[in-house]
Amino acid sequence: MHEETFQLLSSFGYVLEQKSLGTITDLQCDENGKFLYLFKSLGASIRGFQRCMHPVIVVGGTHLKGRFGGTMFVTTAQDRNVQVYPIAFRYGDSKNNLSWEWFLNSLKGALGHIDDLVFISDRHASIKAGISKVFPYTTHTICCWHFYENIKIRYHRKDVTAIMDKAVRAYTKLQYNWYMEELRNLHLNAYDYVINAGPYKWSRVHCPDRRYRVRAELFMRNTSASVASVILLATTNKHALSEAPPWNDLRRYDDDIVIICIHMTGSLT
Repeated sequence: MHEETFQLLSSFGYVLEQKSLGTITDLQCDENGKFLYLFKSLGASIRGFQRCMHPVIVVGGTHLKGRFGGTMFVTTAQDRNVQVYPIAFRYGDSKNNLSWEWFLNSLKGALGHIDDLVFISDRHASIKAGISKVFPYTTHTICCWHFYENIKIRYHRKDVTAIMDKAVRAYTKLQYNWYMEELRNLHLNAYDYVINAGPYKWSRVHCPDRRYRVRAELFMRNTSASVASVILLATTNKHALSEAPPWNDLRRYDDDIVIICIHMTGSLT
């Protein structure tokens, strides 16, 4: 049963593109015709991002459970109602350089040129390599929620992350320098760690490109997990929805579908 569904992916992509204006799908197979990747971006999502969203894209991935495993890559934005706005998906194998580069090339083809584009992700090396190669003239910032978690794991100090949060949010270099001096006096190793990560990747005042008022304090902790929870709901529901509801309307079905919580980034004002 599961093997047969892979044979339908090409037809699925074709029908989706015919029935949904502007939708882009791409199916990649190896030399033996075995499935590698599937890219999907709905036309409505593309147009909505191009016309209505700040050019800030959150990039993430999550592992898929089941017989075949694999990973799902997700790109999202944040709409003016402070909700998660899905842009594109990729299904396939593990998180390596080739798979991220393929996904980002497909994303670039779908969105076209976007002025002042900013990417937000964790510090995964393959994401960094892919963005620098496919989108070399964009700004790539660190997801500070993941950054804080790394600091907690390394140093087990809540006071360190509290000062870091103030340094991240600082509006002026005077404020930033004040908090960083506090951090250096409190924990020199933690100070060296965040400096080596690059303040321009996480500090509000050091962001080298145009910054946007994204309400990160209400943003999601894990974009991919939130999107995956919606997909899980759809696959386990005995009644398939004839049309996908607007993203904000998903709350009508289950209060736990969208996980909204702290997600600080370096591209904020």
